[in-house]
Amino acid sequence: MLNSTKYPRLADLRLDINKIDELGSKFLTYNCALQNIQKFSVRGNNFSEGGCLNVQVYAMRNLIELNLSSNDIRDQGVLNLSDASYLRNLKKLLLDDN
Repeated sequence: MLNSTKYPRLADLRLDINKIDELGSKFLTYNCALQNIQKFSVRGNNFSEGGCLNVQVYAMRNLIELNLSSNDIRDQGVLNLSDASYLRNLKKLLLDDN
């Protein structure tokens, strides 16, 4: 879906409480064509440190809100996010219950 050009105006994508893991996060963001995405929520999935690396892609450069709550981010995942140059526009980052 994220590599589809059918949704050029999509700005808020919520995929909460699914079973998206690191591999799934890679599929979600690989070749992402949603250039206007501003809010991305994957609360309650199986993201871990690697999933944090996968959301650091160029297509996510306009994100202002990222919700990774209730995953398995851990310290390394937070470190991965803090090094993400494409996430510099974030205004809200939710990481509770990790």
